[in-house]
Amino acid sequence: MKSFDVVARLVQAGLGIGVLPEEAALAFAKPMGLRLVHLTDGWARRRMFVCAKQYASLAAPARLLVDVLVPSKPGSPPSRG
Repeated sequence: MKSFDVVARLVQAGLGIGVLPEEAALAFAKPMGLRLVHLTDGWARRRMFVCAKQYASLAAPARLLVDVLVPSKPGSPPSRG
């Protein structure tokens, strides 16, 4: 589907189930009368990435944001190229 709204409307219409990010599901649940079931299986966990063409070419505020979002682990080099 093209949007979370479309998924929620199809579920509301009784045409199936949807898998949505928590914030989207919470936004639609009450107004549309949807029942939410929290997924706890490993496949439901997301891996998120920060993408940039080149870390060194980012503006200073963007580099600071990357540094906060992707702190270096002790003993491992940052993967910022």
